[in-house]
Amino acid sequence: MRASFITFFAVTCLVGFSTQQRTFTNPILDGNSADPSVMKVGNYYYLTLSEERETELTIFKSPTLTNFRNAEKTVAYRTKDGQSNLWASEMHEVNGDLYIYFCMDGNGKDHRMYAIKADDPTNPMGTWSDAIRLMPDWDHGAIDGTVMKHGNGKNYFVWASPAFNRPLSLWIAELIDPVTVGESKLYLREPRSEWETRGGPVNEGAYFIYRNNVSYMIFSASTTWTPDYCLGLMSIEGDKDPMNPSFWNYGEDEPVFFRNDEEDVYTTGHASFTVSNDGTETWMIYHGTVNTTHINGFRIARIEKIDWDENDRPVFPRPHGYNHPQPVPSGDPENEQKRTFNNPILDGNSADPAVLKVGKYYYLTLSEERETELTVFKSPTLTNFRNAEKSVAYRTKEGERNLWASEMHEVDGGLYIYFTMEVNGQDLKDHRMFVIKADDPTNPMGTWSDPIRLMPDWEYGSIDGTVMKHGNGKNYFVWASIALNRPLSLWIAELIDPVTVGESKLFLRGPHSEWETHGGPTNEGPYFMYRNNVSFLIFSASSTWDANYCLGLMSIDGDKDPMNPSEWYYGEDEPVFYRNDEEDVYTTGHATFTVSNDETETWMVYHGTVNTTHIDGFRIARIEKIDWDENDRPVFPRPHGYNHPQPVPSGDPDNVNN
Repeated sequence: MRASFITFFAVTCLVGFSTQQRTFTNPILDGNSADPSVMKVGNYYYLTLSEERETELTIFKSPTLTNFRNAEKTVAYRTKDGQSNLWASEMHEVNGDLYIYFCMDGNGKDHRMYAIKADDPTNPMGTWSDAIRLMPDWDHGAIDGTVMKHGNGKNYFVWASPAFNRPLSLWIAELIDPVTVGESKLYLREPRSEWETRGGPVNEGAYFIYRNNVSYMIFSASTTWTPDYCLGLMSIEGDKDPMNPSFWNYGEDEPVFFRNDEEDVYTTGHASFTVSNDGTETWMIYHGTVNTTHINGFRIARIEKIDWDENDRPVFPRPHGYNHPQPVPSGDPENEQKRTFNNPILDGNSADPAVLKVGKYYYLTLSEERETELTVFKSPTLTNFRNAEKSVAYRTKEGERNLWASEMHEVDGGLYIYFTMEVNGQDLKDHRMFVIKADDPTNPMGTWSDPIRLMPDWEYGSIDGTVMKHGNGKNYFVWASIALNRPLSLWIAELIDPVTVGESKLFLRGPHSEWETHGGPTNEGPYFMYRNNVSFLIFSASSTWDANYCLGLMSIDGDKDPMNPSEWYYGEDEPVFYRNDEEDVYTTGHATFTVSNDETETWMVYHGTVNTTHIDGFRIARIEKIDWDENDRPVFPRPHGYNHPQPVPSGDPDNVNN
């Protein structure tokens, strides 16, 4: 059975376990995780983020810096009526107590700074106080507050503000106690140089690290909506007064950390800092994106090791991308569950994932670059496609757009990718089916032919084509279409050869039950798997823009004619795979299937989201093991979320970074 599969190893996927040095790859979390901040308390790291459309301040707990996917989490604060846009939370220990500083706005007005206090400073996962307003006399926008613990024994508060008609700039005041900011406030720095003004003049996101009685302030520059968002550096000696601007060293007039086009890392900023598990290394947490256009909603948490030069000044590396493994932090704990992984298996939007195993490798096909590129990813394991070699098999030409739902199939000894795209059109009714052929069927990363139009006589919107290899020895083509004024439904025809669909076309199934009509009546995304001379057709139902997107099942015996509707078994009138609210997995559909490395297990690749509202742009590839019952019918599990490790596929290689 051929299918596609992507996979990722929570810690196991990020960290290779072999006799070689253990490594991980960025990022350390899936999905939007802008403005990440981490603090180490005891033997654990605590990451704070804003979630649920910036209404919840969430804390994630992990024993390792390299993976927060399988992290316990708790909500420390939820916004109340009139509060919104909770941003940039940071946890700090101040005077023996534990606080989280953050900003939010009220009733659509400017942001202000707030703090909450842990009831137990040794337990960040416990309860927290109500929000306390900082600087109630400061009637200007204020964001990105942080604590400076200076060498003179005093604490200071640094934040960003557009006060007094300045651009967003950095301000400082003494922190009298953890929730009281002194009356004297000093304008510290504003953006003036070209590298600080891309997309708009901005200095924000300050954070402090300390070495040899020097306080180093790392700050972000340029707007966070541009790929040129970067980090700058200032410093002051510990015996100097931070409220005197002349004592500050404003550093070189250039960023210390910025985009790395060679490794596809952009928007590199809003950093915080912590230490390795054994306390011997300094590590930076920051957010970044993987391209220059998808930024809002795609800033994802990453980490880098910070070295120190002979003068005890921090040395910043170049940002590391997916394809550049790094040694794990010193003292990082071994993963007790070395052979588990956590969904998802890829970062960022990866809708309609399809995987085919060719030789010893899995090949995942996706549409990228705003649905203009058909990209092939190559991985030795199903659990992780983050560190995958990739190649563009086809780029759309003038008049072509919205390239969707690519699937790689071996047909009659050749290797083909079937996909849909619009040609000189604007919507679904203008989609048509196409296919490209590999010049070398043993090398999916090689060159491919120009696209061939399938069904040139079929002038109806058509998407999601797949190949059925039936037990009667014939191949068939199944696709979704809005033909003849039906809702999006499934159609079938004989596949005469890999690029020729027969003239006789049969309406196979249309959406009619409630579970098939959420958000709009839809049957789409068919794919086949086979067992004991039965062809099982798995299809998606309900709109892909709805959290109730799900999978249905049909089947037909191998000696029956698929072109005869009465020969099909249409299954129970219910989905076989659907949202799992307990584990925050929604929009579960568009599945393909493959086998484990040793070919003893069946695995499903599909996409899902982590909430019910952020769907478009947030459908991310996942995998699940499919079991078989005593009658050789597939048994579908409940979808597994971030916090539910699964055993890796049988025969999966030990080191995913090999």
